[in-house]
Amino acid sequence: MLKRFIIGLLALAGVPSLMRHTHRRDLTILLYHGVAPHEDRGMYNYRGKFIPPDVFARHLEHIQKHYSVLDLDEALEKQQAGMLPPNPLVITFDDGYKNFYEHAFPALQKARMTAAFFLPTDFVFEGKPLWMDRLEYLGLPNDASIRTQLKSLSDEEKEARLVRLEEDHHKKLADNMSGSVYAPLTLDEIREMQNAGMKFGAHTKSHPILSKIKRDRLEAEIKGSKDLLKEKIGSISNIFCYPNGQSEDINRDVLQETKAEFAGALSTLEGITTTKTDRYILKRISMDALHDRKSVEVAVSGARAFFRP
Repeated sequence: MLKRFIIGLLALAGVPSLMRHTHRRDLTILLYHGVAPHEDRGMYNYRGKFIPPDVFARHLEHIQKHYSVLDLDEALEKQQAGMLPPNPLVITFDDGYKNFYEHAFPALQKARMTAAFFLPTDFVFEGKPLWMDRLEYLGLPNDASIRTQLKSLSDEEKEARLVRLEEDHHKKLADNMSGSVYAPLTLDEIREMQNAGMKFGAHTKSHPILSKIKRDRLEAEIKGSKDLLKEKIGSISNIFCYPNGQSEDINRDVLQETKAEFAGALSTLEGITTTKTDRYILKRISMDALHDRKSVEVAVSGARAFFRP
């Protein structure tokens, strides 16, 4: 209630409009995870990462009214050259769900907008479910605390813990991927979206927190995902996308491997990308769980990131 009150106060005071004006020559990069109809069951979507299609359409209406939507690679090139249009904005999606094709893609086409989609290749091309979806699928009441614990573990320890949880509860997402909201895009769907102007990029092979894996796996996760994606669909974004993407997930070894393969990389650190922003720690604004107009307006403008501390 306090959050809603503060957001309403910021919107009423005209702060989003002021922030848009302040950042009219800076780049806003939005982060989405999925667009799917609401399902009323257990812990499903408790973090609000899957936004209902009608809500996503309202997001696009707001964006269309106030921003110039650009291709990610083009936007970063234009920013370096000092040639961005007023209020430039890029739309990005992480993780490669089939609901991108079913719900986000038609809405983007209708609004005549482009977006960049970042794919974990083991998930998309081999059907291996993402670890956080395996956890959410179990529907455990203490899901949030377990998720936090798993993030602190090495990749091997995290996998062992997930397997034990799946065995204890006799339930595995891998047995029920087809037709679920967690299903991945198909190669044909990716190609259709690509032919319609959507951009695709690498998001590792198995979606590990990169700072938690051994150094000798980094090349396979970063370069390997890039090479496989290029082999499958040809041209891809020259920007990488870190899983989880917080400061502690991006250490020196991760940066070194990323810089060897890409021209930049997306984090999940919240904020507006300026000419002073490190190109390998590009900031984004998460659009998860934003349903009402005022929350969207405050978040997209950068006001939420500015006032959050």
